[in-house]
Amino acid sequence: MPRLLRRAAGALLLAPVIAACGSSGGEPKEGGGRPDRDQIASCGEREVIPERLPGFPEPAQSPTLRQRPEGRVVRLPGRPEGLAFDRETRQLAVGINEPRGLIAFVDGQSGSSRRQVPLPGGPRHLRFAAPGGPLLVPSEDASALIQVPVGGGRPRSTPVGIQPHDAAAGARDRIFVINELDSSMSVIENDRVICTLPTPANPGGVAAAENGDRVAAVGVRANQLRLYDARSMRGMGEVGVGIGPTHVVSDGDRNFFVADTRGDAIIFVRTRPQFEVVSRQAVPGGSPYGIAYDRRRDELWVTETAKNRVTRFRGRTRADSFPTVRQPNSVEVDERTGRVFVGGRYEELQLIDPPAR
Repeated sequence: MPRLLRRAAGALLLAPVIAACGSSGGEPKEGGGRPDRDQIASCGEREVIPERLPGFPEPAQSPTLRQRPEGRVVRLPGRPEGLAFDRETRQLAVGINEPRGLIAFVDGQSGSSRRQVPLPGGPRHLRFAAPGGPLLVPSEDASALIQVPVGGGRPRSTPVGIQPHDAAAGARDRIFVINELDSSMSVIENDRVICTLPTPANPGGVAAAENGDRVAAVGVRANQLRLYDARSMRGMGEVGVGIGPTHVVSDGDRNFFVADTRGDAIIFVRTRPQFEVVSRQAVPGGSPYGIAYDRRRDELWVTETAKNRVTRFRGRTRADSFPTVRQPNSVEVDERTGRVFVGGRYEELQLIDPPAR
């Protein structure tokens, strides 16, 4: 979140202050979660933001390189700010934030650029809604979700909240977009917002699980992960996830993985039989930030910005790590081949073919 420090004061002024949320007791609700009341988040409600909150967690400022990056490094047309791989077209989408906002589509095998799509504002985290697209692009400066066709064609834009930061596709072809500076999540269906849900303070990541039936948003200043029913668009419960979480991914089934950047840890969360934290794995001195999951191999990839490394977890166990380009803020994986892509702040893309098990 490179631009958040200068916007932190604005976040406090912009944060909505109406309806309360929280879950710190009670019997587990069916499917997980422990809400204080029947529903802890509903369409149209707004989050109560405490007067005192910790600052925004940020990736570490990476040191100069001490090791040659693993694999191959190619140049990018600007500073990368998000990666997403499409297994149907074998393309890697790279969000470029500076010197101008655009999406660069890169051949997943050669690393060469195929085409570029200009944007009205810099992109953040990227995801494909489905194999073959479209690509979901939260554009902070434009306060919009932009859907970019993979094979060409005109992008579609839907206005959302203030500083959209991440997006995930859920049930009923709905798209869930978190808005970091107004602590909300916009639910898009047929290119229009049909619901706005409250989130924990200043959400920085969102992911879908259980084949899209469950969606979770992580509040980076609330240190909470909140679970939602994607079909009824209701909150189901929340859990604490460290002391400075930033991003979340899912295995598509019943598990979420949260990067606790300030706490130097990965938090493992499951949705059933109840929504709860099941494990915490330390990443000592690593400042974990970028995170991606390989469903085919059951492997989690995490960048350590304090060390210029990317680490592989198998199950909940740290397996190995590899030297990266400097400031490795983003990571993505090609599940068919196992190839790992790392985006470095200094206009670099790294391609790693890690050894098999």
